[in-house]
Amino acid sequence: MDANTYELKALREMREINIAMRELSNQASAVSKRYKQGIKMLERQFLTIESCLDDGGCFPGTEPWDIQSPELLKLISDPVLANIPEDSSV
Repeated sequence: MDANTYELKALREMREINIAMRELSNQASAVSKRYKQGIKMLERQFLTIESCLDDGGCFPGTEPWDIQSPELLKLISDPVLANIPEDSSV
């Protein structure tokens, strides 16, 4: 194998590794954002319930714990990444 071929193979491999590292970094960022989104969902619900209690209660049937979305109920009962809705906004 001549020096040029050797160097080209090394540079190609370095390029592929660099692309893989960037892809993993992007995936880690996306997962982190999704976890943060789930935490924010739970925090909003917590604060809504706290506010209801601070105000002396809510009208019957409008209590925050009675009108939770199915996604929020799943996240509360099983707080894992799969139960955090994906952000579909662009």
